[in-house]
Amino acid sequence: MANNPNTLITLTKAILKKNCVAIRCDGRSRLVTIEPHAVYTDSDSNIVVDFYQHRTGGAGPQDGFWNSLAWRKINAVFWLNTLFSPRLRQGFNPDLDKYQTGLLAIVDSGGRSRNNIMHWENVEASIDRLFLDSQASG
Repeated sequence: MANNPNTLITLTKAILKKNCVAIRCDGRSRLVTIEPHAVYTDSDSNIVVDFYQHRTGGAGPQDGFWNSLAWRKINAVFWLNTLFSPRLRQGFNPDLDKYQTGLLAIVDSGGRSRNNIMHWENVEASIDRLFLDSQASG
């Protein structure tokens, strides 16, 4: 089910804990393994997930590529017991303009001050507020 709040909660927890997840998109049967790095709202108020996507059968530091996906296209998220490190060398930049407003969660890359890191309680409250706002306007 697309737009399931549990998928958003699982993605934000994975970002904060630096856990890989597998996602299923647009009802496809194939799972894709990702390292979620940020969840934010874009200028059109769409929730977007930025992630490093693993190539099938890939191994090593360059085993994937960057991707962004509208959260509404994600049908399921499955927790994996694999941790990741922020992909700074592969181009992750927590200071991009798109992360400055509407940020729900971002991976702690060590460069952001502790005051700017969203803790889980704040993320959960932001998600709840987001859903309440969208239901009130819809």
